[in-house]
Amino acid sequence: MVTAAAAKELAALVQQDIDALRPTRLFTSGGSSKMPEAGQQLQLSDAYQIQVELRRLREARGEVCCGFKVGCTSPTIQTTFGLSQPVRAYCWEAERRQDQATLSAAAFRSLAIEGELAVYVIDSRPTDVLDWVVEWAPVIELHHYVWDGTPPTSVELVGRNAIHAGLVETAVRSRGTLKDIPSQSMCAVSVDGELVGEEPLAALNAGQGFPGGPVGTFSWLAEQLKAVEATQPEDWQRLQQPDSVVITSSPAGLYPVAAGDEVLVSCCGMEVGCTVVAAAKL
Repeated sequence: MVTAAAAKELAALVQQDIDALRPTRLFTSGGSSKMPEAGQQLQLSDAYQIQVELRRLREARGEVCCGFKVGCTSPTIQTTFGLSQPVRAYCWEAERRQDQATLSAAAFRSLAIEGELAVYVIDSRPTDVLDWVVEWAPVIELHHYVWDGTPPTSVELVGRNAIHAGLVETAVRSRGTLKDIPSQSMCAVSVDGELVGEEPLAALNAGQGFPGGPVGTFSWLAEQLKAVEATQPEDWQRLQQPDSVVITSSPAGLYPVAAGDEVLVSCCGMEVGCTVVAAAKL
């Protein structure tokens, strides 16, 4: 396992590359997933340590963490990355956009989108997470969809904050307890008016012991954050704060988009959309 000092140093290196929209030197082919000075192969636990340091670095420069994302809930994707469970990462206030936003393709490294259900914490006082009062609504998750290592690895995925690049949200939400979220609702993604993916929320799979759908992925995340509370209390505290957002993973696919594309995601009787343009500045 990398030391705390090394994780902090590596996180600074990774964030510099993310900010510059260039290949992350830590993961590029030839030096993929290795400690530059020692040649030590990084493990998934190291990647999560780097991810925590990425959060601390961004907060130190004034950014606000607004919640979390869950990803890799498909058994096929998990097999591809050598995972036995989903992954988690952070969401940032500065990367939130509102319904019908216009996105610049030039502001991303190979922009791709997913249609998901977001869960917003309203009241986390009940002991059982399933009884937390929440709101939910469809979102469009944004990604820097390019891999710097060959082949792509779970270490790169987690170490780059799960290639998360933001989300597009709607102000229209439903409310209830976590267990009230309708897992049989379909999540549909359309690009330029053409349906490109549609799956039930129940397809989300957080693993044995968790129900299908957003209820399961949210519960998995809560269990993960509670388990590391002793060393990362800020994460569990963040989850419990009112209006913390959790992107609960995509039941459908991940779709590259380009300038000129119009995206629409619908789920649970609500919808959210955005338009992609080429301009570097809007």
